[in-house]
Amino acid sequence: MNNLVDLERPRQARGTDPEAAATVVHPHEQMAGEYLSFQLGGQEYGLEILKVQELRSFEQPTRIAGSSAMVLGVINLRGIIVPVIDMGAMMGMPPMTKSSALTVTILLKIDCYSLGAVVDAVNDVVDIKQHELRPVPNIRARSGTLGIQAMACVGEEGSHNQRLIALLDAHALIASAGIANLDLSSP
Repeated sequence: MNNLVDLERPRQARGTDPEAAATVVHPHEQMAGEYLSFQLGGQEYGLEILKVQELRSFEQPTRIAGSSAMVLGVINLRGIIVPVIDMGAMMGMPPMTKSSALTVTILLKIDCYSLGAVVDAVNDVVDIKQHELRPVPNIRARSGTLGIQAMACVGEEGSHNQRLIALLDAHALIASAGIANLDLSSP
């Protein structure tokens, strides 16, 4: 029996008539909920709020020789050494050269890993509804779309208040930062 799921083929409820009950279920449809929205290079992004441990004003991390250009260094968070990544560089933007008063480090707790992600500014917590989610266009790029799971169209359609938020996969951040094999949660 094949365990692969064909996302293009409709799913149906068990015990129902396939002709009458077929509905398409896409991965982005499981993503409704609260997201921390933040700015990065003029674009708005979101991370699942349950993955956010805390927000801290930016402090220069201690650089680690030989680390990736995306890794700014490490900070000591109450006795736990936490790697800090440059989210702009991670998303294919130019590396951070200077911080501002609005620069924030988002501390994430993902499974047993801790990670700091430096962003230009934090906006707010947004409650994203199911009907606001859209799939990511199939754009093949070397970088810049890393870990984007879905797009959220928030606000009244057509108004100047409508926001387009790229929702990120926190697990992809850990893997892309090259720290997936390190247990960073224990002192």
